[in-house]
Amino acid sequence: MSFSEREKDTKGAGKDSIVIPDDWKHITKPGPHDVLCGRGGGTNNHQGNVKFRKNINEFKLRYLAVSKVEKPKIAREVVRLWRNLDPPGRFLARKDDSRRGPGSVKAEGNVWYDI
Repeated sequence: MSFSEREKDTKGAGKDSIVIPDDWKHITKPGPHDVLCGRGGGTNNHQGNVKFRKNINEFKLRYLAVSKVEKPKIAREVVRLWRNLDPPGRFLARKDDSRRGPGSVKAEGNVWYDI
């Protein structure tokens, strides 16, 4: 199911709070739906970041057309849809003390956590 199809499926869904599982607190291998926070080619070219940028473009015109009050609602909807993917989408930041190598996302010893 594509991102836009999933949006249609969940339009009437209530506001569910998201509980972060314990196994998302120390991530050593980011997955295909993980968005990596950071700068540079390692994070920009990660497959999850590329997919996320492509998917948010589906919401761009709608976001630009709504009022300032409605914009956060669209942003929350995008996050909710991303987290409901299979496997779930996550937004990861690198633990400061885990950086190994010259900024490489794939460097051994990187530890990420869901934000």
